[in-house]
Amino acid sequence: MECVISHIVDPKFESMGHQLKNITDQLYTITTIVNDLKTYRQQIQQLSSQLSDIAIILKEIKEIKEQTQQLRLEISQLTQIDNNNYTVCNCGGSGDGYDGDGYDGVSDGGNATDVNYHIRKKFKKCFK
Repeated sequence: MECVISHIVDPKFESMGHQLKNITDQLYTITTIVNDLKTYRQQIQQLSSQLSDIAIILKEIKEIKEQTQQLRLEISQLTQIDNNNYTVCNCGGSGDGYDGDGYDGVSDGGNATDVNYHIRKKFKKCFK
């Protein structure tokens, strides 16, 4: 004789079991999403910090560029001085103090006390 065991489940409990499994699955999905969002938030904070650093560097580069342009303008103005018939040139000889060799010596032209002496010294240029 064969024995058959039947398992009787109330349909109401079976339905509730399926609902509980669905809710559990949804909670797991939500937990995964929340954890991903936390990770993304950390990454965004790191990127934001890096962008702030980049912005500071770009601002400094802009300031340096502006200063460079100003210095170029000033140098251009200084090298275009033409008062008292002085003009910038590459003349002079070794040891004259104005030939750019870095050694001060006896000048072969001009007066060391004239108005442009300091400009000549600064730029190591010869004025005639």
